[in-house]
Amino acid sequence: MQGTTGPWRASTRRAAGGADAGTPGQNGCVITYVDLTAQPHLLAQVIKGALEAEGVRVRLLRDGLGAVYGLDSGSFATRIQVAEEDLPAARALLEEVARGEDR
Repeated sequence: MQGTTGPWRASTRRAAGGADAGTPGQNGCVITYVDLTAQPHLLAQVIKGALEAEGVRVRLLRDGLGAVYGLDSGSFATRIQVAEEDLPAARALLEEVARGEDR
């Protein structure tokens, strides 16, 4: 069993400002993820699907304690992270949805 020096270590480190230290992407490029918003888990799943449908690289991070006890708000809300270069497109899509615009 590998310890903290395993291949997944880089994807679990956190940088300042809510950005992830990076995860390996295609062609060995590192993808940096940043926080977009935090929502209850089911809503986060819907938002993730909508973002993926638009080609935005997205992932969800959920607190383990919140998942076990069903806590879904405040600091236990599911964090939606997007690739840093996809952040403007992701924000624009969320604004369109908030205004009730169709695509």
